[in-house]
Amino acid sequence: MLTIVLDDILVYMIKLGLDSFVNSCPTSLRGSRVALVAHSASVTTVVGEREHAVSILQNNPDIELVRLFGPEHGLYGHAIEGQEISDGLDEISGLPVISLYGERRAPTAEQLEDIDALIFDLQDIGVRCFTYISTLKYCMAALKDANKELVVLDRPNPLGRGVYGGLVEPGFESFVSKVNVPFVHGMTMGEIAAYLAKGMGFDNLTVVKMQGWQGQPWDQLGLQWVAPSPSMVSFEKARAYPISVFFEGTNLSEGRGTELSFLQFGAPWLNTKKLAETLNKKSLGVGFEETRFTPDRSKYSGEQVNGLKLVLGGTKFDPINIAYLILKEIYVLDKEKLVFLKSGNRHFIDLLYGSSLFRTNVTQKYSGFEQLDFLVELLY
Repeated sequence: MLTIVLDDILVYMIKLGLDSFVNSCPTSLRGSRVALVAHSASVTTVVGEREHAVSILQNNPDIELVRLFGPEHGLYGHAIEGQEISDGLDEISGLPVISLYGERRAPTAEQLEDIDALIFDLQDIGVRCFTYISTLKYCMAALKDANKELVVLDRPNPLGRGVYGGLVEPGFESFVSKVNVPFVHGMTMGEIAAYLAKGMGFDNLTVVKMQGWQGQPWDQLGLQWVAPSPSMVSFEKARAYPISVFFEGTNLSEGRGTELSFLQFGAPWLNTKKLAETLNKKSLGVGFEETRFTPDRSKYSGEQVNGLKLVLGGTKFDPINIAYLILKEIYVLDKEKLVFLKSGNRHFIDLLYGSSLFRTNVTQKYSGFEQLDFLVELLY
């Protein structure tokens, strides 16, 4: 395996699952009719010749690509978070695009009937509530019913192998907690698929493995970041996401509608000076700087927000503990103004975390979070 060194950091030469289709095709798929689940980050790593999975598969003479499926944010990442997407036509390939984030979450039996396999190529970020692993589980259930093959083209977990948080408690399942793994799970999409297949009794799984990835975080891979969603435009935002995503379940802005989504948070009523002083004394591996921002959409759109910017260093940090301490300090400073938002009859932060433990620890005496030594049969 070739390696290079950039700025004294060892960088491994990575070959993605999709790269295997550039000049060849797995033997088991030759002559097959296939459909594809893809999004904006479903591209090859070939420098100077970067191609999207749609064109790679459509131009592969060994298979026939007949249909496309798009997850949350759509086939090319045009839709913002939570925006339902309709079916349509891909103008580039001329193929029909079926939305898995609209009136359905999984392919129908009719949409699977005329294919041999569904190819799945989504870049995840390693956090359970990022909905692409939920889409994977829905697809696997549909494929099992239809007795069709799933082929997962594997990609690195940008956050590496770190594991933080517990499992999903019964009664807290939702589209942001569909797969029962720790909140930050340390697995690749192919490994998630293998884990699900074992629990579901799904026998028609093929994972097209990567070459060269040994659990390193994204900034050690030498790969260009391609946004897997409209707000996730940098690796720094992916690092911050498992902290600030919890603020989605509160009346705090998580920075959506600004250029620093997930890297800043706040509210017009927030006492940022006192909060920054308190948090910076805790040596959390993350710094906090006072800032002001005005979102152009989402919470507090058009209003000036008193906020804190997350300053991420090079050291490892526990994102769940940091999110908890931020909310705990805000609750202590201004508990009358901090609101936990509802999704139907449930608190949304409970669905994100997978239990009510996070929220009740903020509002009551801290009793600790369950941290797991989560072991699966990894593929590498």
